[in-house]
Amino acid sequence: MISFSSNLKAYLCDHPVHMRNSFDGLAGIVRSSMKINPLDPYLFVFFNKNRDQIKILYWDRSGYAIWQKRLEIGRFGLSKTELDFAGLVMLLEGVIGNPDRRKKRFALPEKTA
Repeated sequence: MISFSSNLKAYLCDHPVHMRNSFDGLAGIVRSSMKINPLDPYLFVFFNKNRDQIKILYWDRSGYAIWQKRLEIGRFGLSKTELDFAGLVMLLEGVIGNPDRRKKRFALPEKTA
């Protein structure tokens, strides 16, 4: 079971990265571009050029872990370079600033009886 503390910070990379980057490549971007130690207890968030894919790198006491998501419809919204956990959840859900305004997302068609 994956769980994060609600007071965890997330740092967003300010430029697009290639989604073929994995553990060492993303850790290198954190170290060189973001000027943060990738072993620090933060989530590091990366987007591709189209902003329809996201990778989150984090250190979980014994090694790096990556969480990845690809949107079928829509794009991840623009955001600050630093988010709290609630802000990250809203970003992933498509909520931009105003909770009543959501970005377009894919949904399975509802079954009719």
